[in-house]
Amino acid sequence: MAGTKFGGVTGGALLLAVLMLAGLSTSVSATEPREVLEVRFSGSTILRGEETNLRAGSEEALDEVDALLDEIEADGLDPLVHGLTQSEAAGIAAEAREVSGTVSPNMANWYRLTVPFDTAGDALRTLRSSRLVDYAARAPEPVPPPVTPDYTEQQLHLNPAPTGIGSELSTTDPRIRGAGVTVVDLEYYWTASHEDLQLPPSTDIGEGEYIQYTAFGDEHGTAVFGILVADDNGFGVTGAVPEADMKGISPTMSEGFGYNPAGALTFLASRLTAGDVVLIEQQADGPAEGSSDYVPMEWNQANFDAIRQLSNLGIIVVETGGNGGYDLDSPEMLGRFDRFSVRDSDAIMVGAGDSVTRSPLWFSSHGERVDLQGYGNNIVTTGGSSNFFQGGGFGQQDIRYTSSFGGTSGAGPIVTSAVVSVLSYLKATGQPPMTADQIVSLLRLTGTPQPESDTTEIGPLPNIEAAVAVLEGTQPSATIDSPVNGAKLDFDSAASAGFSCDGGGSPIVSCLAVDQGPDGDLTIASGDRLPTDQPGLHTLTATVTNQLGLTASSTVNYQVGPGCLASGMVLASAEPRGNRVRLLGAAEPSRAGQRVKVLRNGKQVGSALISEDGTVQATVRSPRSGKAKRKALYRLALGRIRSSSLKARGGVRIISQTPRTSTDLIKARLAGVRKRGSFTLRTRPLCGGVATSRQVRHGRRGDFTVELGFGPAARTYTILKGAKKIQLPLVLPAARFVLGG
Repeated sequence: MAGTKFGGVTGGALLLAVLMLAGLSTSVSATEPREVLEVRFSGSTILRGEETNLRAGSEEALDEVDALLDEIEADGLDPLVHGLTQSEAAGIAAEAREVSGTVSPNMANWYRLTVPFDTAGDALRTLRSSRLVDYAARAPEPVPPPVTPDYTEQQLHLNPAPTGIGSELSTTDPRIRGAGVTVVDLEYYWTASHEDLQLPPSTDIGEGEYIQYTAFGDEHGTAVFGILVADDNGFGVTGAVPEADMKGISPTMSEGFGYNPAGALTFLASRLTAGDVVLIEQQADGPAEGSSDYVPMEWNQANFDAIRQLSNLGIIVVETGGNGGYDLDSPEMLGRFDRFSVRDSDAIMVGAGDSVTRSPLWFSSHGERVDLQGYGNNIVTTGGSSNFFQGGGFGQQDIRYTSSFGGTSGAGPIVTSAVVSVLSYLKATGQPPMTADQIVSLLRLTGTPQPESDTTEIGPLPNIEAAVAVLEGTQPSATIDSPVNGAKLDFDSAASAGFSCDGGGSPIVSCLAVDQGPDGDLTIASGDRLPTDQPGLHTLTATVTNQLGLTASSTVNYQVGPGCLASGMVLASAEPRGNRVRLLGAAEPSRAGQRVKVLRNGKQVGSALISEDGTVQATVRSPRSGKAKRKALYRLALGRIRSSSLKARGGVRIISQTPRTSTDLIKARLAGVRKRGSFTLRTRPLCGGVATSRQVRHGRRGDFTVELGFGPAARTYTILKGAKKIQLPLVLPAARFVLGG
């Protein structure tokens, strides 16, 4: 039967040791120094309760626990996890086991106790030899945050690969800005009131159980928060995922046990869900003598168990590798980072690479266990402890910025930014979150690798754009089949553009080509006629854009020979005027007196005579319905000769046309203009030659004046303003060229 013991393991109330964080001492007693130990009792022991009210699975087991604690002179026995009952902690373990399908650590089996400092080694040996105990070790002591190298050169980790991780893509793709993803930083403290953060009190989710510890005073957490979520507000710095729901929790407790990262991580497990992210900005004291041989936090078994439990719940854990410079594959690591044959927390382990070369920095942990790298130096962010842009004075934390944050502490939030971007994209597209292993595989596949000459491994630098492209199904592509590169086409020949687009698994948003010819740029679709009415060199570029916003292009060059436009006929403009459309065109003067047909969508709707100077003017009725008006295409026809087609569009009105000796003075007005500006006026001859362009200024109401000259062939005009192309309803005939001698 189950056993219960009241009054504590020695029959009387014992004085709990109080940790002295400021002195970095684990615990003290009123009479002698004592050591805090962490003990994981076996699952069969089923030890529950605290010092004054212990319970076990049987009376025999409880008596054995009592005897064991007496033997090592233990007191202050309490559950490791504060803020949750042991039933709640056990429930989390059960849920993690059910979700993951694997055995999950039960943090309810963990306790903390104190023993005399001088006999702590003997106590550990006794505990480890007991059948009641699975694991026993000294409790971790708080160590200062990693000291970052003193680099002053500013670097841009948000830049596209290979320089940075490509967070700048978020300016055009809101799906990767972190919306809908909760990120929690395990951090001593942060300045929530910083001008570039402005975080609400709810950011701290320690709920009074895990309180911020400010004694280090280095604005470390403020720097980490800034890398992730600094406001996109036009000043200071901008976080890589500014729309993420940022939270923080301290690894230090409100009273009694001091530094307790495993407890804080387990506390988080009850408040997060699958797809949330935890960043561990802590490091542990490693196997060597002293307190500065830093290794990843999971070196400590309680921390490992708490991390593994989070992973089993589908929560993504990003763990900084520590600044001790250790090879995590070395024998002195005792296999604790051998993920294949010993243990694997499923945390994403981060190393620190140089911001320029991506080679491992001297202080960074490295080895096969390290998954990815981030900048380990030269990071511009909020807070920090040196090399300030501003705010370095006392009491200026709210306006402090640094140019030299780094270490694995800086690398961690950079990699976390890439992780959050991927999860944010998945959420925005209605897909479930990926596991940590899947995210690591994606980011390693698409990341910018470290140099091949490196002898130590810290993994690639993430490339967000490439990672998201893979999620969409790889990069898009465009192929031009016609014309072939270097083709020579006859003037005004009936050649068409032929090209195809592949979205790479993502829906195609746009598949168009731009023809850059002597007459300017022309956007065309596959199957459209090429602008062979423009003699000279052409560059055809087909571009595909997929739903992600990724693009790919293909380019060919071709040449159009000299000649006369459409055997000497052009439709210069089709101008809507109420229920009618006025058409202006030109033909070779030798065809004067011949009648041309006016076609709308291939059917004759009117006719006009070619005047002596070769100009053609006609007015026809426009379709009645708005839909028919929008679809109407007009062209001129004379026998088998056809002009190019135009839609009826306004946009410019000729106010006056005053003849001069060898020019005409034109006054006109652009529609829809409300301020001064300018446009490009392109002149195009009917036969031979190339188009010419010039800039023309206009007034606040769109008024402009321009002097147009004559040439050996009729000329037509196009106005280019922004993305708009407007036909000037004007033709200058070749016949006027003879004026002036």
